[in-house]
Amino acid sequence: MERYQQMRGNLWTGSILRSAQIYLTSTTLYWHLVIQTTRIIVRVERSLMPGFQHWVAKTVCNRIDVDQEDASSIEKWFDQVLRVLPTLKLDTAVDYLDLSADQVEDGFSKRMPYSAKITVKYPLTVSSTADDRETVHLEFDISESGLNYTCGDAIGVYPLNNPSDVSDIMAALHVKPDHQTFIPSFAYQPVPTGTSMSLKEALLQYYDLKALKPELVQLIALSCSDSKQKERGQRLLAAGHSRQNQELTTYISERELIDVVQDFSSFTCSVDSILQQLRGLQPRYYSIASSPSKGLNAVCVCAAVVRYSLLGKLRSGVCTTHFQDRVSAGERCPVFISRNPDFRLPQDGSLPIIMIGPGTGIAPFRAFIQERVLTNASGETRLYFGCRHRLKDFLYREELESWSAAGKIVLRTAFSRDQAKKVYVQDLIIGDGATLWQLIEKQNAHIYVCGDASNMAKDVHTALLKVFVGHGGLSESQATEYLEALGKKARYERDVWVT
Repeated sequence: MERYQQMRGNLWTGSILRSAQIYLTSTTLYWHLVIQTTRIIVRVERSLMPGFQHWVAKTVCNRIDVDQEDASSIEKWFDQVLRVLPTLKLDTAVDYLDLSADQVEDGFSKRMPYSAKITVKYPLTVSSTADDRETVHLEFDISESGLNYTCGDAIGVYPLNNPSDVSDIMAALHVKPDHQTFIPSFAYQPVPTGTSMSLKEALLQYYDLKALKPELVQLIALSCSDSKQKERGQRLLAAGHSRQNQELTTYISERELIDVVQDFSSFTCSVDSILQQLRGLQPRYYSIASSPSKGLNAVCVCAAVVRYSLLGKLRSGVCTTHFQDRVSAGERCPVFISRNPDFRLPQDGSLPIIMIGPGTGIAPFRAFIQERVLTNASGETRLYFGCRHRLKDFLYREELESWSAAGKIVLRTAFSRDQAKKVYVQDLIIGDGATLWQLIEKQNAHIYVCGDASNMAKDVHTALLKVFVGHGGLSESQATEYLEALGKKARYERDVWVT
């Protein structure tokens, strides 16, 4: 899963480029360049634009504003950047990979993860029908790692692919179980010794078998010896292999590696050439559901298990089913800490906080609540939590109700399917509008949102605007400006993702 919180980007070229990069990086302002395989994110704060224009810098790729997670717009912007980059003459003044999350911190990092033992694992939900949600709680022992974290941070976990999927792919590739291949350059530490490794282990550990690149389809399809399969590939690629080829884009979105290999089973390209067109298996990030004030021995995670159907076949998420189906307490996983400085509790414990986190969005707020309780924070700690059924997927129910009964938190719950009319967290926010306005306007409350960006985060955003209009007497435009101002003051922070 890839997360984008806010992207306000322009790519600039000209004499100012290098000095601007170095200056803004050294002062920790928002000029951030990350290169990951074929993706480039450039973020420049709006307020910096006039400065670049004053220096007569040339805009080579227009900025887009993404206030919500809009994967389509982001992907189109990436395409524009990738098309223009080869035409530019740029000198590299700073190696941004040295400034990224790959930088070794506390001894372990994304490139050199810590092998953490799972000490606790238990289900958080009751599943009695196929429609019920599965969510699992895990605790990773980091006591001997030297790793540390802050409430709001995430833990990165490298999963293994499903062994049955790997077996199916190897059979479709017509290779023997002991087939050897090259060690990928993106392999994380410890890297296998020698100059080669087994294909089985490489597919299990290092390659993304689900998110495919157009170049992979092009390689396999056009190498077919069967005329009908080759003609199908030529038709599929007639409009090129960019995202503008809608037929190809749709084809890829509905298939995984095994499907492509089976669709074009007469391929003649080598196995190594296929591997070279696969993405690396990326770590999955989970908001940490525990406070370091309870001790740095364990990191808690809650993960919603992903299962789905594709082309009439049952499929599963990589990491969540690895957690649920294939690892047990006592086994180990490669992990590292991912900092999230834009999702932090206020330093002043007397300030109220409003947390909105349905489903597994509860994770960082469990950490926040633990921290506020352990530090005796005096400000109101208010949580809006939602799920389908009180008795089936009310995550951490006993803990939350215990804190509520003790007066440690104000707990507001929405169980969408326990009554005829569905109720969601955004409905509670609108209903509590008068109280929320007082907390925000009069007591300087901080607002936090965690969870699904596709619907929930947008609906909560809209609900907050309605509160500001209905109880603050603001116009719609004033309400929007008010919420934007809260964001700039770090009083409206979101940790949201697209599933």
